[in-house]
Amino acid sequence: AMFGPAGIAYVYPIHSKHCFNVVTESAGQASAVLVRAIEPLDGIELMKRRRGVDSVTALCSGPAKLCQSLCIDRSANGWNLTLRRKLWIEFPSAGNEDEPEIRTTRRIGVTSAQDLELRFVIKGNRFASGPRYLR
Repeated sequence: AMFGPAGIAYVYPIHSKHCFNVVTESAGQASAVLVRAIEPLDGIELMKRRRGVDSVTALCSGPAKLCQSLCIDRSANGWNLTLRRKLWIEFPSAGNEDEPEIRTTRRIGVTSAQDLELRFVIKGNRFASGPRYLR
């Protein structure tokens, strides 16, 4: 799936968990972005049951937590995320919020190129994964 067209889900197992990525380049060129965290807005009670936690901020604040909360596994690998079926990514509705301030930080959870600022977070968002000093 990582070599598929942009907008395809690339899901892979790691340490008996899963990571969800979005393919970002043309077909044939491997490139994807890891979705590390989301701010849950709907289905929170179901996510709490899936994760076995009560804290909303603990539901999707890491790649494996996010996959467990949303029930994302290898069966989602190759899904077209632009079709609005089961799992998709969309822009927020116009006029709902001010434009968020995006901040870049060092990579976390990797052993190579740790100093590269290839991690993007909404400044101050309490749902972002990783150490607080990186937000």
